[in-house]
Amino acid sequence: MATEPAAADPTPTLHRDTQLAMYRRALQHLPGGTDSNFRAWGESTIYVDRGKGALVWDIDGNEYVDLRMGYGPAILGHADDRVDDYVNERMRKGVSFSLTSEDEVRTIELICELTGWVEQARMTVSGTEATMHAMRVARAYTGRDKIVKFEGQYHGVHDYALISVGPDDVSELGDPDAPVALTWGRGIPSAVADTIIPARYNRIENLRRLFEQRGEEIAAVIVEPVLGNAQGIMPQAGFHEAMRALTSEFGVLLIFDEVKTGFRLARGGAAEFFGITPDLATFAKALERSNSDERMRYFARVLPPPQRTAAFLEQEYRRIRYFPLLNLINTGHVSSPFYLLTEPAVNSH
Repeated sequence: MATEPAAADPTPTLHRDTQLAMYRRALQHLPGGTDSNFRAWGESTIYVDRGKGALVWDIDGNEYVDLRMGYGPAILGHADDRVDDYVNERMRKGVSFSLTSEDEVRTIELICELTGWVEQARMTVSGTEATMHAMRVARAYTGRDKIVKFEGQYHGVHDYALISVGPDDVSELGDPDAPVALTWGRGIPSAVADTIIPARYNRIENLRRLFEQRGEEIAAVIVEPVLGNAQGIMPQAGFHEAMRALTSEFGVLLIFDEVKTGFRLARGGAAEFFGITPDLATFAKALERSNSDERMRYFARVLPPPQRTAAFLEQEYRRIRYFPLLNLINTGHVSSPFYLLTEPAVNSH
């Protein structure tokens, strides 16, 4: 006797009345009704009420399984009790002194231990500031002005990073051997844009030709070890190893932007996963967990001898949650890798 197929679960009905009203209210004072173009979705913009673990509820009471986790910060899920209890206890002792605390020292010690190659680190206010400092340090160390950046990769919102991020018209990208440096939006001086040389991700021969032609101008290559904002595009086999050898050959620094991959692909991030030791690295969302109003990131780097490392710290009240999070990773209470990856690919026009 044939059995009838089980009825599919009905599609949930999303309630939007409260959020639609909030959107119209927010439009009066927030461009696009939000603080980021990445979450400005017109009348479909979501306004969150709370989160716990892997779930999020909006202000209409709709429940979601959160697959983006704040673009990466919520390693432990939202509102993890272990971290929140530590943070709440520390906050009662005061949070902003413009002085250094043991929490900061212990956090940096854990960063050095987890990565295995970072010698020193310092905190900054944002991932944007971290990559900005990394580029500046590379220029200062090498005495050169140019930074190579791969098309489609995102390194924050300072002027030097907003080059060849996402084209409005792919016909403007130019030749694969000499991509056009496209500014993302208006207001970026051409003199700034001219210091950035776009290159093709996963094309090592193109990179070698670029170095042979302009290597004496290039201070550093900055790279997302796994190309983000595209679900996650892995490097082709041997790409990072060849790039590390190439940068060493031409005296160019290699910057790993591990804002998204740090402490995820492995305990020591992409550097450990791919077996590469960069000259500088930036970490940010990788260190966060889900206090959405506290977006402290940090910048960690190491330079070749005789220079050692340095870094940058502000708003020290935000550092108090890093220690419990890193300690959970270090003691094995949290598994590192859960980064969603696709097959290696060559980005094409």
